[in-house]
Amino acid sequence: DDDDDDDARRASRSAEGDAIRVADADAARALVGDASSGGALDPSGTPHVVCVVAPGSSLVEDLSGDDSSGAYDGAVGLPDWEDADAATRGVVVALREANASCAPLALRLGALKSTSESDDAGGPALDLFGKKAVVFLGVGAELANSERDEQSFDRFDGDGCRLVGASVKRVDALRSFVENGGVFIVNGSGKDAERAFGWFGLPWRFASASAARGEYKPNTRSRCFVFSDISKTPTLDAWAKGERGLYVVKGDGITHVAPEHRVFTRVGASALSPDAGGGFEADDFLDPCPLAAARFGRGLVAFAGDAGGGDATCELIASLACLPPGETREYPGK
Repeated sequence: DDDDDDDARRASRSAEGDAIRVADADAARALVGDASSGGALDPSGTPHVVCVVAPGSSLVEDLSGDDSSGAYDGAVGLPDWEDADAATRGVVVALREANASCAPLALRLGALKSTSESDDAGGPALDLFGKKAVVFLGVGAELANSERDEQSFDRFDGDGCRLVGASVKRVDALRSFVENGGVFIVNGSGKDAERAFGWFGLPWRFASASAARGEYKPNTRSRCFVFSDISKTPTLDAWAKGERGLYVVKGDGITHVAPEHRVFTRVGASALSPDAGGGFEADDFLDPCPLAAARFGRGLVAFAGDAGGGDATCELIASLACLPPGETREYPGK
């Protein structure tokens, strides 16, 4: 009987994953259409299309004509639902609830190989036409950097930051996407994530003891724009109004985060933060931050360090992914 129950639960989860994949694929095809037919779609339109790369994602070659121009001959999509970790499943469900669908990240395999001839050919190395956000989950969770071969694509391990970082053209395409109103979110840790922050002039770093553990409150005092923008999402609005309580997290944190970029700040002493004493101020650059967000041009760069994929973190990632473009702002670091 127990075995029958387990089989039924697995079948139910599989059916749910199949339904999400089919619905997302249909929505993405309908919204994105033909990239060669005109200018980019308005990224503030809804429903949103979000590219998600996660542990277990694989590189697929020779796309069968989804992009009629034929320029993009490779794609990285979500892992099979049965193989996806808790964080990936949680983010996919949260995106669906936020009126967003998931689509593969299409790219040119020539640009992947970074040859001088193919890198300059045919336009952007990433197909971000009509997309709202790019979300890389579980960065740094697989093979150690020292074991990686940047020219071996059959060993692609689901690390989106490494995938983009291996080519200047891909980095340029992602920067242009964010500058013009797109959203880029990194979940994970490690050197590849730090390099990704650097593409946008952000000095965020993982220290040796940069764990973010304890209770955190929304940073509404330091002009963190995700709570002050009038266009914030319902989820962020609820946090700003105190309707969601405290953000309890145990994961990776980043240091050297400006006060206005800290989405949450640590609360005072509590059962979960016994060493917090009088609390931490938002301008404490060495206090590990579990969730950060900064404007780049009209777009957004964000970090979420909760590797466990708690419900609150998944909802926050989805909410940040769906934020509308902002006004043009000075780039961080300038």
